[in-house]
Amino acid sequence: MPAPVAQAESCSRASTPPLYLVSVMTPIDHHALLSDNRGLALVEPSGAVVWLCAPRPDDPPLFGRLLDPGAGAFELAPATGVWASQAYDGDTLVLRSEARALTLTDYLDLECRKGCRLVRCVEGRGRVRVSFAPRLDLGARATSLVPAEGGWRVAGTDVVLRCEPPIPLELRQDGLHQTLVAEVEVDGRLLLELAVDADLPVAPEPARRAATAAAWRSWLDTLTLPPGPRALFARSALTLKALVHAPTGAILAAATCSLPEVLGGVRNWDYRFCWPRDASYAAATLARLGDPSVGLGLLEWLKRCAGDLERADMLEPLYTVAGERLEGEVLREELDGYAGSRPVRVGNGAAGQTQLDAFGPVIDLCAVLEEAGARLDAGHLALLEQLLDAITRSWDREGHGVWELRARARSHVYSRGMCWLALTRGAQVLARAGCDVARYEAEAARIQAQVAARGFHPEAQAFTMAYGEPELDAAVLKLIGSGFFTEAAQERATVMAIERALGRGPVIDRYRMDDGLPGAEGGFILCAFWLVEALWRVGERDAARARFEALRGIAGPLGLYCEEYDPEAGLGLGNFPQAYSQLGLLDAARVLGG
Repeated sequence: MPAPVAQAESCSRASTPPLYLVSVMTPIDHHALLSDNRGLALVEPSGAVVWLCAPRPDDPPLFGRLLDPGAGAFELAPATGVWASQAYDGDTLVLRSEARALTLTDYLDLECRKGCRLVRCVEGRGRVRVSFAPRLDLGARATSLVPAEGGWRVAGTDVVLRCEPPIPLELRQDGLHQTLVAEVEVDGRLLLELAVDADLPVAPEPARRAATAAAWRSWLDTLTLPPGPRALFARSALTLKALVHAPTGAILAAATCSLPEVLGGVRNWDYRFCWPRDASYAAATLARLGDPSVGLGLLEWLKRCAGDLERADMLEPLYTVAGERLEGEVLREELDGYAGSRPVRVGNGAAGQTQLDAFGPVIDLCAVLEEAGARLDAGHLALLEQLLDAITRSWDREGHGVWELRARARSHVYSRGMCWLALTRGAQVLARAGCDVARYEAEAARIQAQVAARGFHPEAQAFTMAYGEPELDAAVLKLIGSGFFTEAAQERATVMAIERALGRGPVIDRYRMDDGLPGAEGGFILCAFWLVEALWRVGERDAARARFEALRGIAGPLGLYCEEYDPEAGLGLGNFPQAYSQLGLLDAARVLGG
């Protein structure tokens, strides 16, 4: 079992949590992810399900102890001792925890066709302890448990717990809420199934477990992973797939909300939504590995979101998995937050920002899908033209940039570069379809000329975050080698300046300017992988390999990455698991292996 994190040893660049919260916490990246491509759950090494959002991943969590001790968990553990080991069953999202003569298997049932079904099965011989403590809306609503056929129901919901064989569960009152507890002797198997708006299962559990495992393995077998540590790369690919919301085609940025970018701080955001930018990067990664279907599904979802272009020439920065616009964020001040990191935020205040860069990854995805052999139909091409026309009208606006700065708008170099990439790649796709693309090519040339004239800062000796400002921005690394920067010397100087100024051990900071929020944050893992690619492309190949090997070493015990990493404390930070970080690993591995 991984060593817990003592909160007194928190980030050296961050504010320390209050003394009353100095306690033992499970490190963020030591949790395991479960998915059925509808709901998402996290399991601690202790065997406790401490996060479950179902049947939609942006629903209020049924278990939320990840963010507050009183927000609910589903515990299943040996009555004495702990689970000695925890690992996935090969290339699946079926989780196995073992202790002496007991094995616990956890998964979200892919055979469930309506709602979600969390399956927890203990096999072997020994005494186990059960605690079932759901908490509606992170404990904001009183949670009562009532007997139901074959088990117990969360009153007022379609959430039902069933046990096979039936076990004597004691109902306890915990303030506003009720909890079921038991300690039972297992001799053979004990099955606990939690159905969330789900029908009764048709097949026996062993068959459903086998089918769920086979589905994950079969999907992974369709991919061609980069050369290197297969298990780590396979886990990243499976995690990206796990973050796909199958009913709509949306792809989540992460499975969680409000996990801190600095322990004890306020940089706690909700990432259980679909950013067109993040999702397009993830879909393009999977398409390059051999599965274009995820990207085609995302384009169908984007078609439903494209009405925003008619209103404001802009895609919204993020949407719900159903393609709905968000109405900002709510601060849940009554909750402690992970390691005292408050406030807990539900929703995301970046909704409504101007983020011009979002067009680039979306349109690049169209080109990647075509290059991967997918056929873009007339509807896809119409969406592409709609996006390109919006860029020609909007690219010269100031915006908030890829990092969603809650500060004044700027003319961001990265945003301009992504608009150029969108026009360039979109024109290539439309030209192959026989369309006239001269106006898009001309607009791309205008953007490139403007950035060449205004984006390189003479004192910083680099292309910086925004015109006329010296602050460096690690996002610019994504443009290296794309053809956007026309002077090789300036391109190389930019990479080296960013590495010198923003590097911190294996990771790098996104920027180091005052962004208006208190405290610092961890190094951004995706940017560190972008630095690997950039170093490779400017000829620093030994340095690129060394950085890549160091980044491999900061994955969690199960191969999952957070959003950020603090090298001084050796802690993963931010929401988890983060699509950006997982795709960054795969993209960098492909560049180095190619």
